[in-house]
Amino acid sequence: VVETWAALVIGLLGGILYILCSHFTLYVMRLDDPLDATPVHMFCGMYGLIVPGFFAKTEFVQEFNTAFQESGDSRDYSGIFYNGNGNLLLANLVEIVVVFAWVSA
Repeated sequence: VVETWAALVIGLLGGILYILCSHFTLYVMRLDDPLDATPVHMFCGMYGLIVPGFFAKTEFVQEFNTAFQESGDSRDYSGIFYNGNGNLLLANLVEIVVVFAWVSA
C-alpha cells in the first residue's frame, strides 16, 4: 500500500531498527534470545504496523482491498505524508495495544 520509494525507505529504516533493537534486547534488557525473535517479531512488527500510517496511499489501499471497491467506500485511508487525517495511524496504534494486551495476558 506504499510507493516504491517509500518501501525502500521503510526497509532501510527497518534494517537499522532491527540492529538497534537486537542490541537493546541482548545488552539492555538482558534477554537470552539467540534467534532474535523479540526484535524481529515484536519491535519490527510494531514498526511494520506504524509505518503505513505515514506512507500509505489511498489508491493502493483501495486496490488491495476489493471490499472498498464493492462497497463504494470513498473515505480517506491515506498516511500522514499523503495528507491523511491520522485515522489509519490511530487504528494501527490501537492494534498494537490490543495485540500487546492479548499476548501479555
